[in-house]
Amino acid sequence: MTKRRYLIILLACSLILVSCGTLFTAGGSEYRSAMSAYQAQEYEKAFLSLSDALRINPTFEEALSMYPVVFNEGSSFYRVIITNVGNKGDAASADRLWEAYKSLYAMHERARIDGRGVVAYEDYSHNVKTAGQKAGELWFQEAENLASRPDRKSQREAVAAYEKAKVRNPDLPNLEQRLATALAKATVSLMVVGSGPDEAFHTMVLADIKKTFANNRFVKVVDSPSFLNVSNTKGPTELAIEHARANQMNYLLEIMVYNRTEQILTEQPVRLPRENPLFDGIKRTMGYTIKNTVSYRLFDLRNLKVVAGNTFASEDGPYTYDFSYVKSEGLRELNLENTGKRNLRFINTKATVDVAIPIINQLRTEYYNIPRPETIADPADQTLWTAYFKDRYRSFKDFAQQESGKQLFYAIEVVHHLSDDSYTTLGMTVEEAVQESKVNSAIMNALSHTARTLIDAEKNTRGSSYQIIGQEVGKLIKDVL
Repeated sequence: MTKRRYLIILLACSLILVSCGTLFTAGGSEYRSAMSAYQAQEYEKAFLSLSDALRINPTFEEALSMYPVVFNEGSSFYRVIITNVGNKGDAASADRLWEAYKSLYAMHERARIDGRGVVAYEDYSHNVKTAGQKAGELWFQEAENLASRPDRKSQREAVAAYEKAKVRNPDLPNLEQRLATALAKATVSLMVVGSGPDEAFHTMVLADIKKTFANNRFVKVVDSPSFLNVSNTKGPTELAIEHARANQMNYLLEIMVYNRTEQILTEQPVRLPRENPLFDGIKRTMGYTIKNTVSYRLFDLRNLKVVAGNTFASEDGPYTYDFSYVKSEGLRELNLENTGKRNLRFINTKATVDVAIPIINQLRTEYYNIPRPETIADPADQTLWTAYFKDRYRSFKDFAQQESGKQLFYAIEVVHHLSDDSYTTLGMTVEEAVQESKVNSAIMNALSHTARTLIDAEKNTRGSSYQIIGQEVGKLIKDVL
């Protein structure tokens, strides 16, 4: 044993040294796969890969050297398994015996075909057949014992045992019939009824449950009608149960959903701009969230017992659009630039002119970065902006992604500096400041109007989580059936 361990250590070290040298050698990939399998004691795979490497490159020195080593060590390995489990009478041991003989057969048959003459091969085909027949008989006996029990779990285990018997010994008498009988006993039928705001919900959850159990051969999801709008003194659930029992269903799954849309409209005080706060402002957030409340019950129709059920909530959103703005503190009659007295909307600041002007310009930058399309002849016309945004955005999500986060002056023409009782106009001239205020107001009002319109259009949609309710419930009942 010590000697063999020493050999493996030496081989592992040699693998590290030669691995780089085989990267660009014909058959090198197969050789490296062989060495990896060899280290994991997967001798059959290792030997077949070595054989493949030598078929590609018959003079591959490393592969030629390892060929008899892997063959002889692998043959000994599988023979030890055969000796250890040969006299045991259980199905699992019979499988190990069968697998060992199959590996021996595969290695020795490949050695015979290779014809290299450096190893002594034998014919194990009869051993493989005999071991397979014995394993098949034992699995068939195991299946018969399981099939004699009344519970579905045992029937499903019986199906698996019959199928193992079939792989190992397909000529067993009555095998196909017994397998079909066990499969029928192990399979349950499931009818689904969806109770939601419309007929489409029933169709949707039925499709989801079918998808969930598509790969489960022991659960048959049956097409079923919706009982939502049936004119009857009985409720949908009672009608569904009657229908399911009349059609000899095993289970009925009832899924109910109630959803509601909650509108979001909040305002909170902020300091603007965010990067260099100087003015008191307001952050307005608009949007909506969709909340679903889902209940489900799984009825065992033999005794009308609810074997699974729960209520859970799902939520889509919140989907929000926000903007922040500095609003005026009022109107003040001013005569600036000797243009005559006129009422101008203002805000106060204690900051000096030198400190305030860069910050004022920062807030005005967001306004100037708003694209001015050619279709808007008068940028102070709110209706033109509203039409523009309506055409540009088809969903509230896209609108919010593109337009959220703006921070602006809103309906303000001048900033009053309390430190020296001076004024800064939000434009090169008073007239320009008045025009800028009008355009700014038109844009912001149009954006708010567009947000409300898109929210109203979407708040009756049921959200993405509504679309996967059937999938979620399917996962929850999967282990019950």
